[in-house]
Amino acid sequence: MIDREIANFHINNQESLVKHLIKDNTYGSFLFVGQNGIGKKDFAFAISEEILNDRTRIAKEIHPDCLCIDNREEKILVDDINKLEEWTFSKPFEGNRKIGIIESAENMNTVAQNKLLKIL
Repeated sequence: MIDREIANFHINNQESLVKHLIKDNTYGSFLFVGQNGIGKKDFAFAISEEILNDRTRIAKEIHPDCLCIDNREEKILVDDINKLEEWTFSKPFEGNRKIGIIESAENMNTVAQNKLLKIL
């Protein structure tokens, strides 16, 4: 679930970045890093809501063009990245862009890290 207060705080304080990311011609990979609990995931989901124009399904993590890999307690394995790769190279279902979010990317094992770098 998204903490709206934290998400709005980041959106208001990073207005130029948000405007850049929402543009239709912005593509690429973006890395949000920082201490635990500062709202990186909330910010990523709030931006995703703006880009894909669907607050409800993104908040519930059921939007077909937004994939979240969330293994905070366990290692992120190459199977998880294989799923991301397959999803990434398929066409978007509803819009013209797709968004993949990897929470706790530091939990990837070496094989998964190398696989992700090949996708990017």
